[in-house]
Amino acid sequence: MILILFGAALALVLYPWQKMVREDGSRVLVERHFSFTQELASSWHVFKNNLWILFFWPWCWAINYYTVYQSNNFNGEVFTVRARALNVLCSGLVQIAAPWTLQLITDLLPVKRRARALAGALFNFILFNAVWIEGYFAMIRTQEGLQEDKRLDVYDSGYGAWAFLYVMYGFMDAVYNCYAYWFMGALRNDPVEVGHSQSKNSFKPS
Repeated sequence: MILILFGAALALVLYPWQKMVREDGSRVLVERHFSFTQELASSWHVFKNNLWILFFWPWCWAINYYTVYQSNNFNGEVFTVRARALNVLCSGLVQIAAPWTLQLITDLLPVKRRARALAGALFNFILFNAVWIEGYFAMIRTQEGLQEDKRLDVYDSGYGAWAFLYVMYGFMDAVYNCYAYWFMGALRNDPVEVGHSQSKNSFKPS
């Protein structure tokens, strides 16, 4: 709550965008907003010219599917309150580092965009399988309904391995999300064209 209030107050001291002038002398322009019907028309146009996007929909649905298990049935059942708090902190820190890891593949590889996209997909595939295979063995050993004193604490033997798995769940989630957004951004060189109906060509990675 303190951070939220601080952020809200910080927004009040931001310099007005109407008065901003870049170093090259150009001014900041704010893209005009589309109406709901215009957004629908634009979405239909993108879908009509890129039917392959159907294969991307399951990816979008899956993004928020597995976090329920990780937070409740794993972190919430295995660890004590103190351990859960530490797990969430470490997971959050690792998620900050995840985009920097992914950009080594999607942005810095000296190959064309299509090859970087395939490399990113392969990285996600390997990462997901490695984490979830280990997660399966942890799942079958998980005991539900344990009292607080029977749960795994920070100072207990074996805590590090179980906590590492939870942290990797977070890392995997961040990489997954970042790649999804990178993939959508890679549809066009101009980000404005991604959601606008003016674009008439299907996706051709450069």
